[in-house]
Amino acid sequence: MDQIAHKNIVWAGRDVSIRTAAELMHQNQVSSVLVECDGDRCIFSSEHFLAFLHSGQDCEIRLADIRLNKLACLVGAERVLDALEYLEQSGDRYLGVLGAGGELAGIVTYSDILTSI
Repeated sequence: MDQIAHKNIVWAGRDVSIRTAAELMHQNQVSSVLVECDGDRCIFSSEHFLAFLHSGQDCEIRLADIRLNKLACLVGAERVLDALEYLEQSGDRYLGVLGAGGELAGIVTYSDILTSI
């Protein structure tokens, strides 16, 4: 999974607005931002942003005030098919890829995995 993982990881603070998170995604050309949530890595994606827009809510709401999904992670040496199986079973669309030392080394999406097979 190391070969297909996106290495450009963008972090946002919990105090930033949904609008600011979307701007960070646009500026960095990524489809998600990560947020530290009580010791967990959580994710706010472009899909979440679009759903939020369609709900008609205020985009100035802070990330801390909405429910964020915890980012599940797999070791980068694991097989791509294992990652695909996990995503299909969990319904998640993003997976963190951990380096040998347990650090977050990248992110893969469901689409990345399907493209690589």
